[in-house]
Formats: sequence, C-alpha cells, structure tokens
Amino acid sequence: IYFLNKKQKPIELCKTFKKAPYELIPFLLSMFVFALTLKHYGYLDSIHNILGDTNTNIVYGYSSLLFANLVNNIPMSIIYSNIIPGLTGTSLNLALYSTIIGSNIGAFLTPLGALAGIMWINTMHEKGIKFGYKEFIKYGVIISIPTILVSITILYFTVNF
Repeated sequence: IYFLNKKQKPIELCKTFKKAPYELIPFLLSMFVFALTLKHYGYLDSIHNILGDTNTNIVYGYSSLLFANLVNNIPMSIIYSNIIPGLTGTSLNLALYSTIIGSNIGAFLTPLGALAGIMWINTMHEKGIKFGYKEFIKYGVIISIPTILVSITILYFTVNF
C-alpha cells in the first residue's frame, strides 16, 4: 500500500519474498496436520488426563516447553488450546499462562522449538557460520531451564496471592 501510494516499485518487498524460507512450509503444515489428527482421534483427552489438574503451572509449563521442541511451538499451542479448556478456576489460569510461557521459552531450547530457530540455523549455514544444533541446545538449556523455573514460580505467586 505504501509503495502504491508513492507510485514506486516494491523492490525490497520483492527481495524479501524471494528470500522467504518456502522449504519450511511442508514441515509446518505437517505439524498442523499432526495436531489436528491428535484432536480428531481423541488423543487430546488422553493427554489431558496425563497432565491432570494439579500443579498445573509446573506440569503445563514444562510439558509445553518440551512438547514445543517435539512439534514446534505453534502446533503445540493448538494442541494445548484444546486441552486446557477442560480445566477450571485457578488451575485453568495457571495452565493457560504456563503454557504460554512454555511456548515462548521453548523457542530457546532447540531450533525446532520455534520457526524462527529453524530459520536462524538455516541462515547461519547459508552464511557459512558454524553454529549447529548441539551449540544451540547447549546455550538453550542454559537459558531456558532457569528462565522457565523463575517464570512459572512468579506466575504461581502472582495467581495465588
């Protein structure tokens, strides 16, 4: 709209679209299919029963962090958004906010935790910079584990007091 208004060609915008990581689209779509398949076949009820409704800040915080690194944080959020409504009261609030925390901090643990991590690793390889999955995970553990511990602890006290 800006370029149309100025009657200019959107050169930078075109360059951006040419550099977009289109090869990641099948991966992300497959993760959405995985999330919807779990819902369709009723596995989300089983996951809800496993997670339960006690210690929800710890259980949902850590499990969402780990699950985000299995399927990516976006499909994980879809899965958990179908599990959490089964909770009520304080458990619902703790699970909801702990899942949000786990989703966001999960991006730090491994490159798979968020699309940005995958794109960043790909960019590093394209630029010839040696920074692989092992280094990412090493620094990710150092950052994410203490961060989620502090975050869900603060959340617990914020919701309960």
